[in-house]
Order: sequence, then structure tokens, then C-alpha cells
Amino acid sequence: MLLKIFTFFAMTLLTLFILWAGGLFWFATNINFAKPEKPNMTTDAIIVLTGGTKRIAEGVDLLKKTKTADLFISGVNPDVQQKDLISDDSICCITLGYKATNTEENATEVKKWLSTKNVKNIRLVTSNYHMIRAMLEFQKIMPDLDIIPHPVTPAGYNIWDKKFWPITFSEYNKTLLIWLQLKQA
Repeated sequence: MLLKIFTFFAMTLLTLFILWAGGLFWFATNINFAKPEKPNMTTDAIIVLTGGTKRIAEGVDLLKKTKTADLFISGVNPDVQQKDLISDDSICCITLGYKATNTEENATEVKKWLSTKNVKNIRLVTSNYHMIRAMLEFQKIMPDLDIIPHPVTPAGYNIWDKKFWPITFSEYNKTLLIWLQLKQA
């Protein structure tokens, strides 16, 4: 009897591990090939989440290339000013958000900023490994907002880089937790 119980728990754990590992493989593959959706579409606003290389530069480039009216950068360090981030003084319509310290707070900060705007859709700029979780958080807080993902691959972030797997592992587990929370709600 004890052997049957042990076998049942061992098989259950093995099955859960195989599902988790398969999900990790899917996640790593998905983020590795992630590309911006509808790159030529103009949106009502561009939202950049800080925390990784190339994100702000990509947001500013998008603002210059498109007819988007506003760029909001969420999660900016309180000691940083706009001139520290963007050297081009000719660029207008950039707002810095200083309140967010994590992805859920990014979504809340953006929602508050959007409440003063007439915005139906946004282009969300963040790292490729962060995009899935960011989309889940934003859709949870703003389900009616049309969100166009614009993932950016950080410098040196590839499958052969020693930072790839620790970052991917961590982000996958955070994404999995958020997904499970949303499924329970």
C-alpha cells in the first residue's frame, strides 16, 4: 500500500515536472523568436517599461517614426530626469512615470496615466523575455485596451549567453505564477 502511494506521488511529480519543462522550452523558444506585431501601425500611445537595455531607445525611435502622440516611460528611477534618458531636445510628448517598481505597478501606473487620455490602443515596449508577463499584467488591469506587443531583444541576450537561462528561468516562473493567478480568478 505504501509503495502504491509513493509511486502515485512520484508519477504525479514527474508529470508536473515534464509539463513545467515543456512549458519552459516553449517559453524560451517563443521569446527567442518574438518580433514586434504590426510594426507600421500607429497607436494612440507608446508605453515603455524600464528595466532592460534598448527599451527606451526603441520607444523614442518609434515616437519619431510614427504619428503617435504620446510616449510614457513607466518605472523610471526617481533620480533620473528626461535629459538623462533622451538627448534629443526636439522630441516632445514624453512623460516619465516614477511610481512603478515591478510589472504589476507598471500596469497600474500606465492605467492611471491613460485615464487622462483618450486612448484605445497602445504599443507596449519591453524586453522579449518580459513581454508575455507584461501582457498578462496589462490585460488583467485593462482588459478593454488593445495592446500591440513590441518586444525588444536586449544586447547579448541569446541562447548561448550565460545570462540567458537564469533570466529565462526566472521570467518563466514569474509568468507561470501570474498565469495561474489569472486562471483562478
